[in-house]
Amino acid sequence: VSDGIDMFQTMRSFFDTIANNPSLKSTILQSFVEPSIIIAILLLNAMVGVWQDLSARSSLEALERMQPRLATVLRSNGSNSDESGVGNGNINDKNSNGAV
Repeated sequence: VSDGIDMFQTMRSFFDTIANNPSLKSTILQSFVEPSIIIAILLLNAMVGVWQDLSARSSLEALERMQPRLATVLRSNGSNSDESGVGNGNINDKNSNGAV
């Protein structure tokens, strides 16, 4: 029982020393506050990154839904309807009435 009381007295004197010494208290408090703020900023940054990624994916999916699947391409050898043959320099007919 005496060992427990001695340990309690030692801990109490240690905490009293910390509580009564403002510079030591601020040093200990600062050593916990600064890393906590850094961790909070990192977590917030990760959450914003995930939100932006999800927003970008939904925007891309909306753009893909807006794109026509089939295009009529006017070339020198005639026009054809193709899904993959559209390239740079081609004239694309996106209207259903044939107007370019």
